[in-house]
Amino acid sequence: MKTKSILSIQLFWHFVCVVCAFSVLGCTLTHNSSKMNRLSVGMSKSDIISVLGNPESTSATGRLELLRYDFYPPPPYIEATAKKRYFVRLINDRVESYGEVGDFDSTKDPTLRILYR
Repeated sequence: MKTKSILSIQLFWHFVCVVCAFSVLGCTLTHNSSKMNRLSVGMSKSDIISVLGNPESTSATGRLELLRYDFYPPPPYIEATAKKRYFVRLINDRVESYGEVGDFDSTKDPTLRILYR
């Protein structure tokens, strides 16, 4: 009888550990590219940061500023999925364009236009 009780308690704690592990994993993977769908042209830089968080990097020249984000693709996740690079292009602190790197000119990274113009 005690063996069944001990086994039940162990099973319960294994279940609790699995649930906790999935909860933590779910929180870490919510930083994905689906957040880009909440952006719109004309948003301010502070609006962008409140939606996407702080960028991985920034570049600027004159009135032009580029925010770079690295996100996982939206679910379902495939093991060893690589992050994709996204950008938000601001002119006078307002979003002018945004998307995955290469969306507007598939041969150029938008940071190249800013850094080497």
